[in-house]
Amino acid sequence: MVRETTSADPKNEQLHLINIRLTNAFHLDKLICISSQLKHVKTSSCFTPGPSGVSIKEQNSYCFLLIPSAEEKTSNLHIQQRTEEICKDIAIVTVLVHSIDEVNQALQNGSSFFTSIYQKGILLYDHAEQNFVEPGEGQSISKRIQKRERYWEKFHQLSIQFAMGARFYAEKELNTLAVFMLHQAVQHSYSGTLKVMTGYKSNSNSLTRLVRLIETALPDSTFVLSRQTAEENRLTNLLLKGFSDARYLDKFTVSQEEIQKLLNRVSHIIQEANSSCQDHLKQLKEGKIPYKK
Repeated sequence: MVRETTSADPKNEQLHLINIRLTNAFHLDKLICISSQLKHVKTSSCFTPGPSGVSIKEQNSYCFLLIPSAEEKTSNLHIQQRTEEICKDIAIVTVLVHSIDEVNQALQNGSSFFTSIYQKGILLYDHAEQNFVEPGEGQSISKRIQKRERYWEKFHQLSIQFAMGARFYAEKELNTLAVFMLHQAVQHSYSGTLKVMTGYKSNSNSLTRLVRLIETALPDSTFVLSRQTAEENRLTNLLLKGFSDARYLDKFTVSQEEIQKLLNRVSHIIQEANSSCQDHLKQLKEGKIPYKK
């Protein structure tokens, strides 16, 4: 595992700040950065100093594996939520919280996800309460690839079926239910994609969280929810509200035009995710890419 670097670039400064923030908030055993995305944002305004009215700032996204100490009594879910809240002024943070026993069991079983973290993660903090075990071999690679294929087939079919349900409700002009079904379609597509592409099985119902995981772990994917324009950002936010607001908030409304745009976007995501996962599985079977990276 790679130790935290000490160079003074903005990324390392932010990692250092996040490390301090979290070690002050919780009893930690280990904190590991497993992926990051550095974004350069160019903003223009008539009211900013300088002749061009242009300023540059960095917006970073990070994903961490957080292993609580045995002393920590806070639930994993609360640690996850609290971590993402207290770090939001520093960067966009997504955290996976697992006990050392869970991680070590996964390593012994040959988990490709946790083995990759063990080998390449950036260790920001280590209380050394309990050490990682050496990664094991686990089941044969062929059996595990077959297992991923079955997992993808199940989740891909679910995403297709949810999209079909969305079209049904859209035709009936039950737009809020259509948005809920589209939310479920993307949620299942992303959950399946994470399992196939990284080996991580997420049980989260939060599409916002899954989007962050996809954006940081698979940043160059063609199925990432685009936010390049104000319109794309608005439609993405509508979709993200599809799990709760669409069902329970009376003032939540979606037009027929918006539904059609969302249907097209979600169909594209499902198709691109399937293409990427099928290609990844094919390359795994042919030995063109390693199962454990």
